[in-house]
Amino acid sequence: MYTEDYQYNGFFFRKIVLKLLLILTIILLVIWIIPKFTSYKPSNKKKTINIKEENINNSTISENFSKLKAASLLYYKENKLPKEKNDIELVTLKELQKEKLITELIDSNGKTCDSKKSYVKLTKIEDDDYLLKIYLSCNAKTDYQLAHVGKYSYCTSTICEKDQNKKNEKEQEKEENLPQLVNNKEFEEINEQVEKDSQSQSTSPTPVKLSNFTEWSSYERTSCTSTEVICNPSDLSCLTEVRIKKQTEKVGKYIKEYHTSSLVLSKRAIVKTKACHNYNYIIIQGKIYKTLGNYEEILSLNNRQSTSNWSYKGTISTSVTPNFGSNKYYKFIGADFKDCKETCTTNPSYYYDVYEYTKPIIKTNSTMENCNSIIEKNINVYQVVKKLETARREEPLYATACYQSTRTRRKVN
Repeated sequence: MYTEDYQYNGFFFRKIVLKLLLILTIILLVIWIIPKFTSYKPSNKKKTINIKEENINNSTISENFSKLKAASLLYYKENKLPKEKNDIELVTLKELQKEKLITELIDSNGKTCDSKKSYVKLTKIEDDDYLLKIYLSCNAKTDYQLAHVGKYSYCTSTICEKDQNKKNEKEQEKEENLPQLVNNKEFEEINEQVEKDSQSQSTSPTPVKLSNFTEWSSYERTSCTSTEVICNPSDLSCLTEVRIKKQTEKVGKYIKEYHTSSLVLSKRAIVKTKACHNYNYIIIQGKIYKTLGNYEEILSLNNRQSTSNWSYKGTISTSVTPNFGSNKYYKFIGADFKDCKETCTTNPSYYYDVYEYTKPIIKTNSTMENCNSIIEKNINVYQVVKKLETARREEPLYATACYQSTRTRRKVN
């Protein structure tokens, strides 16, 4: 009885101890783990990736440089390439846009690059090689790139950028035409042969001389773009000299016009007003004149014929425009070329027919001044105006003609 109770009680006690140890172990684990979770505070803010602005800028600039370079390589056709060494051909971004080779270039800030200040400059280095400078001006910031370009066999356009991984046909030919290296034995044999040849030649070669020049040939018509050639006496390659003569020659005829101005009377209006019964009235340049004749015949004067109111007085020649008078009229006839030769070096004189009014004409202040009998009258209003006059004359047409004469010499031993 005692034993069973003891055993039962001992088992119960151990069971309690094990539970306590288990609980204690769990508590210790919780105490160890909780600080790790409480020390981590997750942020509500979204994690962002910072991209440096300079990287964006570099990408945009690089893209703009590429676009401008590609457009310029299409622009530089054969006729737009610099001709001589160190010559320069420049084209702006604006001109490339007009050629529809490129659109607007936008910088990293969304602003348009300056189309006038941005440009491409092509400089000839030698033969088919050029230096390309691409210059960008965007939002007050400038930068440029250089590229080695040329007319290479692998180009799809007139010029393209040099590719170090490709060989130009001309460069290939140069390499193929280089002499192959010889070994020591071959070099010794060649050297021995050269020494033998030099010993066998007892006399030196006869120097080349030049003969005297021939007589100058007769002058023949040539282009005025031709240039003279004068040989240096010691230049063995210069065998022909050219002499150019320019002269003015008559090549045809043309009609030349000479211009002057004359003063003519123009009828502008008719006014109805009260006036003296005994006189006819006219108004010239706003001034009133009274007369006993028909002044209006001035409008039909022609062929040097006198009328009942106007008398032809002859013809004069003068270089100045004659003034118009109320009682005298100068009618333009034409130019006086008697002092000119084939052409007039100065303006010629001009002929005028002179007509004189045969009736009295008096300036007055009013159409009713000193008048006893007044009636309604129609009064002509005149204005003096300048008229452009033209005289034409057939004259010889001259032009510069060019002729060349040559003489030659030859090489003699």
